[in-house]
Amino acid sequence: MDEDETLQLARFTIDGVPEIGEVRLNEDGSLTGLLAELDGSATEVLLQDADGLMTENVSDLEIIRGHTDTEIDRLREIDWDARASRSNLIVDGFRDGLLSAESAGGLLWEHLFGDGSVSTPNQ
Repeated sequence: MDEDETLQLARFTIDGVPEIGEVRLNEDGSLTGLLAELDGSATEVLLQDADGLMTENVSDLEIIRGHTDTEIDRLREIDWDARASRSNLIVDGFRDGLLSAESAGGLLWEHLFGDGSVSTPNQ
């Protein structure tokens, strides 16, 4: 993937089963979907032929906004374990009766979606 290239994802249905996968535009103008498997392999599926027609077993094709390499690299830099630990700490504080539902909800919202300006007790 080039530095300026965007990873394109799509939602689509294959034989009635909803899927999501990476989409690649082929040189002939057709679209291929890549379905990632749990074992690390990928299955290629022809979504549209070169004339822009969906193949017989594909329906409901929707291209999703992609992410640039820079955005993906930024996500890789996040310490996901630390973020999950903080979320768990807030939930445990609520379950143990140390935080009210309103306080715990506000702290979780701020932690997950805010700028981090709200602090938890004893911080």
